[in-house]
Amino acid sequence: MRRVDLRVRYVLDGVSRESSAVQVLPNPALAFVSAVRAGTLVSAGEELGRSRISPEIRRFLVAGAAVSSIDASELAQLRSLRGRLRAPIDGVLIMPGGVPAIRAPGIDVVVPLLPIQYLRYRSIPFSGRASIETIIGQRSMPCTAVWVQAVSGDPPYELHCRLPGYVETAAGLRARITLTSKVYRDVVVVPNIYVGYDRSTDGYYVTILEGGHQRRVPITVGITDGVVRVVTSDLPVGAPLVPPSNG
Repeated sequence: MRRVDLRVRYVLDGVSRESSAVQVLPNPALAFVSAVRAGTLVSAGEELGRSRISPEIRRFLVAGAAVSSIDASELAQLRSLRGRLRAPIDGVLIMPGGVPAIRAPGIDVVVPLLPIQYLRYRSIPFSGRASIETIIGQRSMPCTAVWVQAVSGDPPYELHCRLPGYVETAAGLRARITLTSKVYRDVVVVPNIYVGYDRSTDGYYVTILEGGHQRRVPITVGITDGVVRVVTSDLPVGAPLVPPSNG
């Protein structure tokens, strides 16, 4: 394990598709406290309201955090996602099923996601860039908004990148999205192969070598890029690690 500056980056292949709305709530476990009435025309950058942890989910996670490092990790991750929500584009605020979105026609690059990918991508705020064929050739441009959502299909989840309105392209084209997180400064990371899960405690752990003896240490985990995982609880940085047992 070591301390590093970590930036998570993924490159995904997708297809362009016509779309009618952009979602703005980063995680379905968050609730939306609106400052704008549904049906109001809003401008890009305008504050829409705030996100907070859903009270029901918060009660569940707070109760579980005392005995489960998984619940503690999820609670910490949701707390980091709370804050002001702003309109990513011009359009009309709508609330289908109580979930805020901006109604505006456009083209999204869409990537089908497996459940584990959906859980990973919804837990970290990402910015994105898309590369797609346009009327003047292949272009790379920033995504106006990036979000993940559940759908009635197989796979059951999708990632969306809304393309800027000035891009002259079409639906049905193959495209590539590069997702980039912010830089997480001076964090403790552990290779995923050393992170174990204990069913009896419903929590994560690592095994370290101290004085020739192995010691299992419960940990609270944060983000992962699929190779290493951030550990948010205290660990002796630099201690030798032992691969986890099956228990």
